[in-house]
Amino acid sequence: MLWKRLPTGWSVPNTILREMIRQIAMLGGFLGRKCDGEPSVKTLWLGFARLRDFVRGVEFMRSIDAQ
Repeated sequence: MLWKRLPTGWSVPNTILREMIRQIAMLGGFLGRKCDGEPSVKTLWLGFARLRDFVRGVEFMRSIDAQ
């Protein structure tokens, strides 16, 4: 988790955490309109899955470049 990697004495403001959650949910299909409310567990799950796929793709491309 992000807050476990921060140096001692630092904190993450709630607005930054909320924005990160909304960005991940947008990868899962959350539109973020004014009347939509907060993202659901399903959109977060889909967003994390898509983010994981992006990370794996970058790692794969880096392994090809290293050869």
